[in-house]
Amino acid sequence: MYKRKRVDPRVIGTFVIGAIILGVAGLIFFGPGGFLSKTELYVLHFDSSVKGLNVGSPVRFRGVKIGQVKEINVRVRPSDFDFRIPVVIEVETTRIEADGSEQNILDALKTTIAGEKPIQALVNKGLRARLELDSLVTGQLYVNFDMFPDTEVILAGYPTDYLELPTITSSLGEITKTFEELPLRQLADKLVSAADGFERMITSQSL
Repeated sequence: MYKRKRVDPRVIGTFVIGAIILGVAGLIFFGPGGFLSKTELYVLHFDSSVKGLNVGSPVRFRGVKIGQVKEINVRVRPSDFDFRIPVVIEVETTRIEADGSEQNILDALKTTIAGEKPIQALVNKGLRARLELDSLVTGQLYVNFDMFPDTEVILAGYPTDYLELPTITSSLGEITKTFEELPLRQLADKLVSAADGFERMITSQSL
């Protein structure tokens, strides 16, 4: 009679542990920010609150993740007390492919531009970063890149070890600024006055 050969549990355990080790090694070497993935560090300066942005928050281009936030600090210029929030980001350049080439866009631009960093060509065409709301529930923010060719290149100009990329005011910041500029006290007084007038009208003897 045929007997099924009993599998040694140690063999199964060794196989599982080996698979876990290979998976972890793959993430370390080939995952985002891994040793073998090609990344570039840049700095962005924001002049408004970055509440909701954290180390590890995603960096995206039109919603596609291309990197992550590495550092968030505060800097002030003593001469005029100009406060800025420098945000260091790590971009995985292989995530941005050059059409018709196996190279990423920065490597492809190296062959066409002399005397300047390849990403400067994208900045000249309108590459800008701004903060966007990632979740309305949690209030988490992320850095989103897009092309805004009609906007001015505004740089903080602080000494830094990283190339600075320009930023623009986010749609969230524009909404906040609009609310701040509204005469809320006057609007509230008018609303109360209108409510009082309506109450007097409906309780009047003539009505």
